[in-house]
Amino acid sequence: MAASHQKTTSTPELSALPRPLVSSSRRVPELDGLRGVAILLVLIYHGISDVLPPSGLPARLMAVGRLGWSGVDLFFVLSGFLIGGILLDVRPSPNYFKTFYLRRAYRILPIYGVSMVLFSLRFIRPGGVASLGVFSQSPIPWLSYVTFTQNLWMAALGSFGVGALAATWSLAVEEQFYLTAPLIVRKVDPKRLVLILLMVVAGSPLLRTVLY
Repeated sequence: MAASHQKTTSTPELSALPRPLVSSSRRVPELDGLRGVAILLVLIYHGISDVLPPSGLPARLMAVGRLGWSGVDLFFVLSGFLIGGILLDVRPSPNYFKTFYLRRAYRILPIYGVSMVLFSLRFIRPGGVASLGVFSQSPIPWLSYVTFTQNLWMAALGSFGVGALAATWSLAVEEQFYLTAPLIVRKVDPKRLVLILLMVVAGSPLLRTVLY
């Protein structure tokens, strides 16, 4: 009886937290299926985006296939949902920020660092690496790839830059999400968190409309 009373009264903050629909401690096969759908959409989009459509029914089918870019948006939604659930689960933890950022760094930075090292070869003067051939010029500064701000440059210049690293814009968006979401979940009162998130969801299309 005493133990039960202690359990319900020692963590009032936890009882006020919105409960995530999916616990971060277990894998959800349905979400893996959604990831597969997202991958398929992206592959379809890249497979037909540069094809000049003929007329008639094939043209209409290809037009539908060009909606495959939404697969990236689906990835963002899944990432926000799962990462948000993890953050809510561990919100009271004293190592909240340290644990989160160490895990993200171990998952992303090693392979990304290797990619950046290989990519940096194009910034060496061709005279010094003649055996590697001549590289095309990149309108996106090299430093932006290191700081995960290449998406901002891509938007400003209207160019994805070097084709091999064009897709890294989505990684930059995710890293920027990692800089904001943990802070909001940790610092904002749980009762206000839902309201703030709803405002973000409603404000995003409005901001996009204003920018365009």
